[in-house]
Amino acid sequence: MLHFSKSVLTKMKTEYCVCMCVCLEVDCGVPVSLPHSAVLWNNSSSLGSVALYVCEAGYRTVGEGNVSLCNSDAKWSRVNMRCEEINCGPPPEFPLTDIHWNNATTLGSVVQYKCKYRLKQESDKNMTTCTSEGTWEKMSVTCTAYCGPAPEVPHAEVAWDNSTAVIHRCIKGHYRHTGSDISVCDITGKWQIATLHCKELKLKINDLVLINERCLRWNAENEGYREKYTVTFVGLRDFEQLFSDRRKKIFSSSAPWPVLCLNLLPATNYTITITAESTRATSTVTANTSIPVPPTPEIKYSEVEASSPTLKLWRSTNTLDPICMYQVFVIPVEGVMLFDCSSAVSPRFFAQQRCDRGYVTAQIQLSGLAAEINFTIGDQQLYGDFFNAPLENGKDYYVILRTVCQWGKSRTQSCVIWAKVIGKDYKSITALCHLKFVKNMILTISVLTLGTSYIMTISALVTVGSLSAVGLVIVMGYCYSWYCKKSSPRFLSVPILTSYTD
Repeated sequence: MLHFSKSVLTKMKTEYCVCMCVCLEVDCGVPVSLPHSAVLWNNSSSLGSVALYVCEAGYRTVGEGNVSLCNSDAKWSRVNMRCEEINCGPPPEFPLTDIHWNNATTLGSVVQYKCKYRLKQESDKNMTTCTSEGTWEKMSVTCTAYCGPAPEVPHAEVAWDNSTAVIHRCIKGHYRHTGSDISVCDITGKWQIATLHCKELKLKINDLVLINERCLRWNAENEGYREKYTVTFVGLRDFEQLFSDRRKKIFSSSAPWPVLCLNLLPATNYTITITAESTRATSTVTANTSIPVPPTPEIKYSEVEASSPTLKLWRSTNTLDPICMYQVFVIPVEGVMLFDCSSAVSPRFFAQQRCDRGYVTAQIQLSGLAAEINFTIGDQQLYGDFFNAPLENGKDYYVILRTVCQWGKSRTQSCVIWAKVIGKDYKSITALCHLKFVKNMILTISVLTLGTSYIMTISALVTVGSLSAVGLVIVMGYCYSWYCKKSSPRFLSVPILTSYTD
């Protein structure tokens, strides 16, 4: 412990000045007030105290920063916000409405809407209020005219109605002739009635016929009205029990004589019914479609030297196979030969009165046949009651394949030369004219003698008798030419493919 003398203490008091420091607590006092706002705080104004500013009712905060802090300099921090009175501005407007209000646009102001001209308001809500967001409540007012029940139009009915507009349509048995089909309710509450004129429809279906087994035609008597028709047709075949062609077609036309073409199948019994949609007028026609010309199978013409040659053909299946067949003709090459593809005669081998006549050696039904067929001439078998007789040695033959389709009284056919069979001991010429197809066909005869070729083409447009006479003259001419040149013929040929149809 230090002890100072009295003199020392006196000297210290006189020579030195002692300073005394005092620390006071920070106090920011009462926060600054802002217009139209209230201060929320805990009445503490010490360092770090917080004051929160909130706008009064009817005002909204504009700007940022509504908090003030008591700083170390004993002052409240500056607040950047301000309070602005809420104003929603003019209320929204809606068509055909009147606005009822006191022209106030502040918070809580109310606007009421009413429809003009005694129009009908579709929604129940007709008032809006200014909200604290400064906008009017969302709403919509639609005013529509109310004219009462839809107006009546003669011979017409209402197709659509929404109380402000009506669409009319003519009743069955009538059609739209002229005028508008819309009635409109105007703002005065009166209907502007449609000018639709419905005229009585006298449409009929008369004189229904099927043209060329393909197209329907009838007398509509429709006065230019566009009618919608329903055509149904059913096709059956008596030779094919499971066959059925059932179809329906919708067709519209305003022509007085409408024409509708159908894709009908051949060899079919059809019942065709047509009905008009507006008047339900109906007419029916029956028709039997004809048989088309049968296609010839694919063959390769050949000249063979054999007593029992095997020939081949390729065919495609067809829906008409049940009524079609192949007939194999064997025709000896002797003298002037005539073959009429359209002839219905099918001579049998044992029924021949002369050995130089042709005959049917086989008749084969097409139904169930394979796509590739091998057939042997002269195998001594029966093919559909026709005996496949052996060929006579030393003779030449033409083999002709005829395809025949027959249904009732209708018959079509086509022919093709399949092959030529040359006898084994064939040494001399037995005929100059090999084969003729009559009825509008081209006959070609070729004779080769010592390198010299004579070719003549004759248009067979005459009867069988006259054609034979012309052929005889040609034969004599060739014989004379052959005799003069003193050369013997080596080879004779005819067209290898021809066909005929009715």
